[in-house]
Amino acid sequence: MLTSLTTVTKEDRCELYDKSLALSSQDRQVTHLAEEMAEVMVEVSHLNRGRVTDTAHLVEEIADVLIMFEQMAYTFGALSSDIKIAVDAKLHKYREALKTVSVSAPDFQS
Repeated sequence: MLTSLTTVTKEDRCELYDKSLALSSQDRQVTHLAEEMAEVMVEVSHLNRGRVTDTAHLVEEIADVLIMFEQMAYTFGALSSDIKIAVDAKLHKYREALKTVSVSAPDFQS
């Protein structure tokens, strides 16, 4: 399992995203996001089918997706505060929907 490294600052992230966009188009970055999401889907499928039991690779793929999501938000000018508000609204809606059902989470721990 990876251990925490030095935190990458907001300024460092912006610099990385600017360089990435300078090297490839916005369309290519959107395609990259789709590819990273597909890799998460493959890892989840492998876990569900028992092909793998260790979640380390899934964690790495999720990290790739989160980076690409953040880059897309940066690229399209979405403020992190606006995204947080939207996420909170979705989670409140989700919580209300779950009040009527009994749910147990699957255990993917290795």
